[in-house]
Amino acid sequence: MKRLQPILFVSISVLFLAVPPLAVADGQNGLELTLDQVVRDVVLHNPLVREARLQYLISRNEAEAEWGTFEPELVARYDHSKLERENSALQAITLGRDFFEKNDEYGLGIEGTLFSGGTYRFGYSLNRMKNPYTDEGREYQAFLGMSGEQPLLKGLTHGAPTAGLRAARQSRFVAFHSYRKQLMETVSMTESAYWNLTFAQEEQKMMSNSVEIARKILEDSRERVKAGKMTELDLMEAEAELFVRLSQLADAEQKLFDGMVQLKLLLSDTRISQDRRLIAADPIVSPTSESWNPEEQRDFSLTWALRAQPDFMMRLEELQREKIILGFQLDQRLPELNLKGSVGFNGLGDSLGGSMEKIGTFDFPAWSVGLELRVPMLLGIRERNRLEAAILKSKLAEARLEAMEYEIMNSIETLLLKVSTLRERVANANKVVDFRNRMLDVELSRLEAGKSNTRLIYAAEEELTKARRWELESIAALREAMMQLAYFRGSVLLDKGFESIEGEQVVLSEQLLIGVTLP
Repeated sequence: MKRLQPILFVSISVLFLAVPPLAVADGQNGLELTLDQVVRDVVLHNPLVREARLQYLISRNEAEAEWGTFEPELVARYDHSKLERENSALQAITLGRDFFEKNDEYGLGIEGTLFSGGTYRFGYSLNRMKNPYTDEGREYQAFLGMSGEQPLLKGLTHGAPTAGLRAARQSRFVAFHSYRKQLMETVSMTESAYWNLTFAQEEQKMMSNSVEIARKILEDSRERVKAGKMTELDLMEAEAELFVRLSQLADAEQKLFDGMVQLKLLLSDTRISQDRRLIAADPIVSPTSESWNPEEQRDFSLTWALRAQPDFMMRLEELQREKIILGFQLDQRLPELNLKGSVGFNGLGDSLGGSMEKIGTFDFPAWSVGLELRVPMLLGIRERNRLEAAILKSKLAEARLEAMEYEIMNSIETLLLKVSTLRERVANANKVVDFRNRMLDVELSRLEAGKSNTRLIYAAEEELTKARRWELESIAALREAMMQLAYFRGSVLLDKGFESIEGEQVVLSEQLLIGVTLP
């Protein structure tokens, strides 16, 4: 029995005092993953991220499509017409009884819309006419010129001509920050799931160690019973303690399995089979080892949140879009007053070349200018109500922006306090674990000297297990609070290297926009 006690002491000491981070080699059915690998795989394969990325790319193309409103168009036209009729009695005296005419009309020109809201057309038209009164039965009438129409009230003010382009641009920004929001949420969930798996691995290892200790104590108890130094009741108690720890180990293994399933769902990678074990390779490092200045964190968080926090930026872009729509509706309440004009030169000949020569002489100009006014007789029922709706939507967008800013600022303050508190809690948990380690060492030393018993060893081991679990839970809570803080200040993607700042603009990595494989 005295020979077994040193062995028991050494075994328990090794299990509790030298517990390295879980590091399992990549075996036939195990896949080691670092946090960076998992995050990068998730942002490429997760279906929610792919959906948000496609939504943004769609909105980007739709915004670019609005430029097509001002794209000139080449317009070609051809019309063929034929007319046969009887002349009236008066017309028959000079023109004959019957009349017929065939026309072939050709047109080629450039049409478009100006940034001022006006429309223009520049082109050439040709009418080839055939009737009984033309020389040789055919005549060519040509025209070269331009025409246009420019609104002077409705359609010109408050940026109305480019309202559609600017509103689409704001919608693109909203979709951009919505994509960033989905990325940040997914990255945060992934990091949380990864650390949950890491903690589950550590807990499973801790419970395995506890089971091994219980087995060794049970073996020692059996030797003691044989030697008459322990009762059968004490042996039954040792067996019961082993069963309790086996049950706790089963719970830890179930938690480990759940953690792997959660991470696989986020990865959504068909290359990972259902029975493939995922192993978190990164060690558990307490965030308390990182430098932390509350005032610097507060200043950085509050400043950064108003530049990059996706929810705030989405509300801000929505407000800008509503202001554009409001300006457009203010324009639509005005009367419609349009300036119209045209200028050109005519040419008539019995051949195509002859008609073109006549145009070149500039002897037959044609021009016109005029104004057209349109005023709703009932003071614009549709425009008036749409303007009221736009005003209310703008006020709603302002209220939502203010509410979001208030929520973000308060959340950041709360999380800063929470992180500081949890850092102290983790530091205290570390001290408790060190103390419980020393207490277990003392009891093991006393057991070696024959001054302790298995009941006290179990009690010390249970207290150490509780302390370690409390330490893990404290570290997990601290990491969760720090991830929430990073989300509310909008720096999740910046911290992971997925975006950068160029001037005042938040720029995503191009690889996240086109969906290519990350290095």
